[in-house]
Amino acid sequence: MESFRQKVLLGIVLSKDRMQVLLTMRPNNVHQGGRWEFPGGKKKNNELSEEALIREMKEEINIDVINYRRIKRFNYDYPGKNLDIDARIIEEWSGDIRSLEGREIKWIDIKELGKVNFPPANRDIIKVLQLPEIYFITPNLDGYDHEFIERIDYIIKTGIRLIRFRSTNLRGNKRYEYADKILEKCRKYNCMFIYDGTPEDAVQLGADGLHMDSAGLLRTETRPLDNKLYVAASCHNETEIKKASAIDADFCVLAPVKDTPSHSNSNSLGWAEFSRLAEMSDIPVYALGGMRPEDLAKARLHNAYGLAMISGLWENN
Repeated sequence: MESFRQKVLLGIVLSKDRMQVLLTMRPNNVHQGGRWEFPGGKKKNNELSEEALIREMKEEINIDVINYRRIKRFNYDYPGKNLDIDARIIEEWSGDIRSLEGREIKWIDIKELGKVNFPPANRDIIKVLQLPEIYFITPNLDGYDHEFIERIDYIIKTGIRLIRFRSTNLRGNKRYEYADKILEKCRKYNCMFIYDGTPEDAVQLGADGLHMDSAGLLRTETRPLDNKLYVAASCHNETEIKKASAIDADFCVLAPVKDTPSHSNSNSLGWAEFSRLAEMSDIPVYALGGMRPEDLAKARLHNAYGLAMISGLWENN
């Protein structure tokens, strides 16, 4: 029988420009004391998770939560302490942030989170928060040349920091050759490079992670890469969303939200169904299918972590 797991709700409060996150200091006399953490706390008996989140945010940092969405739910075991951690971004709140429990609080740049002294359980949340909200997927073309690489270079220069190299038309050395060229651009501009292929190829190339299509996801029984790298998956329905969470993928894309040429054989989900499926996910979900950068705010309101785009960036840059 599995040991009792204490449910813990964490609130990820971002600054208005979404570049910083709020942290609070744990008291010295508690477990993992003297370390920084995201505000939140334990769920009480007979309390809904949403009620616990709202209560904890009010009691700890004096805000009234209006809108929120999950970004990561996972189990973590300390010696003698088993936790079910549910981390949610607080999208909208009212009130003036201040500590009501005498704790030190501070804002920190998200890119600096890896330098902060956190309890070990927070590492997975930090990894998620360092994911950009825009995920660019390269188009599957009939031909590749220097103009393709020049276009990639231009798109990265616009600020894109997460790229998936997707090409079923290239095989063998040509595929690796173009993957290397894109990876070189990504390293130059500090952009994360996600590779479509085998886990072994992703590691060999020096990619930041692996992206699996839905068929590959359903064949996978365990996480294919260690936690130092990202694992992503393509999903289209409830079964695949649950499978991506079950193998501990770091994020997934859910498609198609709208009708697109690349998903001409699929019925579009629409925002309502996308939101329902994304809400049940334990990992961040990117909305894919007819997306444009201006859809980001709407996507957040429907439980998306961000947007995945092909033509929305390729054809407009």
